[in-house]
Amino acid sequence: MKKLAVYDFDGTLVKSPTPNPGKSEWVKYYNKQYPTKGWWSKPESLDLNVFNFDPFPIVVAKIRDDYVDKDTYVLILTARLEQLRPQVESILKSKNIPYNKLIMNYTGDLNKGDVIMHYMEKFPDIEEIDVYDDMQDKLDKLEEYTSIRNELPDNIDYKIYYVKNGEFFLVDEFGHNKINQLISEVIIKFLNEYL
Repeated sequence: MKKLAVYDFDGTLVKSPTPNPGKSEWVKYYNKQYPTKGWWSKPESLDLNVFNFDPFPIVVAKIRDDYVDKDTYVLILTARLEQLRPQVESILKSKNIPYNKLIMNYTGDLNKGDVIMHYMEKFPDIEEIDVYDDMQDKLDKLEEYTSIRNELPDNIDYKIYYVKNGEFFLVDEFGHNKINQLISEVIIKFLNEYL
């Protein structure tokens, strides 16, 4: 393998429902009370009967291109808990999203940078790594990817793409103004959702 292509699931490949209004939509569909307080760790959040999980066409076209390249290994790397594997796999299958390996969160503290480093050992001939992730609007998730730059061999072409609303942008091209804009958007989103 010459290239490792890493894709996040929620908000990157598919439009996933958020707790608000997701819980209300689930309640309306089943006409009963939502069974738990949680969302992202619960199978209800991945219910294909209730939610569409519309794929983002540009990102899905990219993963399909990577998948057909015989020199590229495609990872879907999600923080969703391992217990939700059947639901995630069903969604990927229903949307015809191809991959070589689906990595899920076994312990609750998945570090995506560490997973990439593991695959560097598995495929020592890798020359290129492309990462696509909405980073769940959390800058600490971006750090999981950027923190491994110095651990990678100098000959590796390592690119991180920030995915937003189905479009992706090379993180290195952001510049300080774009990063500041993203930080502002994250703060505003947090304030609107939690205060």
